[in-house]
Amino acid sequence: YMITNRQTIAKLIIILICTITGIAFSQGWWNSQWQYRRTVVYNPKNQYPDRLAQPDACVVSFLTAGAIKPDGSDIRVVGQDGNLRKVFILSIGPGDLVRLEFQAKGTRKHRYYIYYGNPKAKLTNNDNWRPKSGLLLETYKYAGGSIGSAEATKATVERAARSEKNLIGRAYISAIFIPGNIFNDERRTCNRYTGRLICRKTGSYSFTISSYDASALYIDDKLVVAWPCRHRWVGDIRHQKKITLKSGIHKLTFYHVNFAGRGGAVAAWKVPSAGSFRILVEDNFQPIVRGYLGQLKKHRKDIAADFVYRQENYANMPKTTLFEYKFVSLPVESKARQRRERYIWDFGDGQVGLGAEISHVFLREGIYPVTLQKRSGNKSDMIINRIYIGRNRANWKLRPVKMKKFLPIISTYDFARLKLNDIATIMEYFQIVGQNKKAIEAARKALLSQRFEKKDYAKLTKIADQLTDLIIDETGNYADAEKLLRNLAERVDTSSSAFVWLTARACLILINRMGKDDTAEELLKACPPPADLPKNKTEKLLDIVWGDLYRLRGNAELAKKFYTHAQLATFGENRPAKNPIIAFAQSGSFVSAAEYYLQRRQYSMVRKLIDRWQWNQPTDRLGGYSCYLRYRLYYAQRQYPQARLMAKIIKKIASFSLYTRLITHSQK
Repeated sequence: YMITNRQTIAKLIIILICTITGIAFSQGWWNSQWQYRRTVVYNPKNQYPDRLAQPDACVVSFLTAGAIKPDGSDIRVVGQDGNLRKVFILSIGPGDLVRLEFQAKGTRKHRYYIYYGNPKAKLTNNDNWRPKSGLLLETYKYAGGSIGSAEATKATVERAARSEKNLIGRAYISAIFIPGNIFNDERRTCNRYTGRLICRKTGSYSFTISSYDASALYIDDKLVVAWPCRHRWVGDIRHQKKITLKSGIHKLTFYHVNFAGRGGAVAAWKVPSAGSFRILVEDNFQPIVRGYLGQLKKHRKDIAADFVYRQENYANMPKTTLFEYKFVSLPVESKARQRRERYIWDFGDGQVGLGAEISHVFLREGIYPVTLQKRSGNKSDMIINRIYIGRNRANWKLRPVKMKKFLPIISTYDFARLKLNDIATIMEYFQIVGQNKKAIEAARKALLSQRFEKKDYAKLTKIADQLTDLIIDETGNYADAEKLLRNLAERVDTSSSAFVWLTARACLILINRMGKDDTAEELLKACPPPADLPKNKTEKLLDIVWGDLYRLRGNAELAKKFYTHAQLATFGENRPAKNPIIAFAQSGSFVSAAEYYLQRRQYSMVRKLIDRWQWNQPTDRLGGYSCYLRYRLYYAQRQYPQARLMAKIIKKIASFSLYTRLITHSQK
């Protein structure tokens, strides 16, 4: 009895010591040379009672704030027992994202600790370890080889896989049913799917495959079914084979080479006594556990800012794609705790936000430095992670949403903080969703709060042109458009072509829409006309503006001189036709199109057509049909002062023309 008692007491002491040691380790720091420690919770959702379905690894993704070495050689994973675990890095990047897996067995919840941030660390000797569980897809660049047979297809994929330089991406997938390259735009790819297939009973199993270009499926390194050579996808089970498998775990490898850049591959099976084929999914393989992130710690720091993110939606625009992402501060605190703390976000595109959880819409693809500053009492910390924003190709079932869904978020933007590259996008977005006045407000506020460098001048003039046209089409406020152009001209170097362009465009409005020739002439003193034929668009515009100035004053001779100069320019894609017959044909096309849109009250299209017409053939500004059409456009838009000014110009410059008589008749 006493012996039994002593044994029990000894066991209790051992258990107590182990418990205390475990607690001490969980609160301590494994090695002070590593600056970061991230907790990962391994918590299998299922208990896996089947001996065939036991996980051997945990996969996790996390952000590193750029603290790891480029090859990830400073990453260490430590268990609660203080022992190192073997690690396999799936990918590093894009940005500061790392995806890895580490040894983790059992069916109970455990905590593991990932250490990183030691520039002196060296690669460990476990780099050859590969987990057996999970359904893994590896995609490589094509590196040569044949696909004329099953063995040739296999050899071609293995050849590409021999060099990590060819690796495009690795990922654990939910099924062997992929529509194409889920990692990037590479068209010629070699794909290898691997997993440990669970066969729960001995019997006859059937396998079928389909693919775009060559594919071959192997079980336990023996060929089962193949479809070599180049070909298109088929949606049936014509390529199938029946084999006998024993109960247990079997190695499955599926090779696929795609030369076409579209279409992917699929593999399915039919188990004994089943009536139909089913696509091979991750539940058919030895499982892998996806860990979730716990707290991030910095060595000898009381507080550490940290966050996770995910893509929620995306929407396609004509020239770009909008992406909605959700950001969540870690660890997730209670609502009461969140109210006591402060979370400040900077999304790297000029926009900021507040809150423990926040959604943001990015206006284009790219890598953004997303910053979170966390304050708790008198303590604070900040972290910057480079985040890749773009289409989540792995989630190929995600479909684009309507652009109006993003309106509540985008409307709250601080437009004064917009980057120059985003101004045109935000302006186009508001126009598409029917918010033209919001587009004007956003673009104006963004432009007038910018400081422009010479490398930005080309973008600036393009955006200024778009905004000017929008103000004119939407509000008809020419004075407002002219003021904007003058303000922007004051923000650039006076010796630059951007200054000349902006000034010339402002003068066009002053002369042709407001009749202020003296003000325009004063501005044009800084922009003398080119002595020779125009060599670029800016010089051509300047010739046209000087021609318009003399046209308003009724000096047809000087106006014609400048217009002819502009028309003889020999640059650019829209080269004016010097052949009179071709010029006449071009004018006829413009007339037909302008009349069509005028009848349908699509006035912005009419203005664009006339502008392009008079740009290609400046001499038509001397009382030609384009001038008469512009007069009619003003009247249709009820812009009567501009219509009267246009009539005055036509009567001065072409007093005996047909269009003068038509104008006189319409005014009566």
